[in-house]
Amino acid sequence: MIKALIFDCYGTIISTGNTSVNGTKKILDNLKIDIDPILFYKDWKKIHRENISNLKYFCKEEKIFINDLNILFKMYDINGNAKKFIKPMLKSLYERYFFDDVIINLKKIKKDFNIYIASNSDTKPLMKNIGKEKYLFNGIYTSEKIKAYKPSKIFFEKILKKIKFNKDEILFIGDSIEDDIIGANNVGLKTVLIDRKNNFQYINNEADYLIKDMYELMNIIMGI
Repeated sequence: MIKALIFDCYGTIISTGNTSVNGTKKILDNLKIDIDPILFYKDWKKIHRENISNLKYFCKEEKIFINDLNILFKMYDINGNAKKFIKPMLKSLYERYFFDDVIINLKKIKKDFNIYIASNSDTKPLMKNIGKEKYLFNGIYTSEKIKAYKPSKIFFEKILKKIKFNKDEILFIGDSIEDDIIGANNVGLKTVLIDRKNNFQYINNEADYLIKDMYELMNIIMGI
C-alpha cells in the first residue's frame, strides 16, 4: 500500500518556463554578443549534466553553473569572466512557479499520503519557488542538503533513511527518465514518469506508470 509520494521538482511540479533561456539571453546581451540564446542554452544544459555526472566531490549547483559558463566561453571563444556574468542565470532560478494542476491536486493527496520533494537544486531558490505552499510537504530535500545529485544511489538512499517508509510504500514521480525514473528504480522504488510535453509516448521509459498531468496521477494512486 502506498503511503508516501516523492516528487521531483522542476519540470514535474514547478515549471521552469522560459526563465533559463531568458537568463541566457541577458548574459549574451550584457556581453554584447549576437548568439542565439536557445542554441547557447541547449549547449549549456548538456554541459551542466556532464559537469554534475563528472563531480568527484559535491559542490553547490551555483558553482557548477559558473563552471558551465566558463566552459561555454571557451567553446564559443568568448572573452569574459563567468563569475561576473553569471548573475542573470542565477536570478532566473528564483523566478519559477507551480504548474496550474499542482496545488489543487497536492491538497487532495495530502489528505491520505505523506508528500516529499527530492530535487537536483540548491536549497534557497527552491524554497523561494515553493513559497507559502511549503506546508504541503512533509519534507523537502535538495541536492545541497543531501550532498549528492540524482541519479546517484546515494541521493535516493539518504532520503529513504530520513523518511522511514518501506520502499514498497513509496511512489516516486518525476519528468526525467535518467535522473528520476532510472535513479529511483535502481533503489527499488515504484515510479511515475510525468510527460507534460508528450516527449516519451513512444519510448521505453522504464517507469511503472506514464502520465501527462497531476490529474492522471490522482487516478493512479487511488487505484494502487
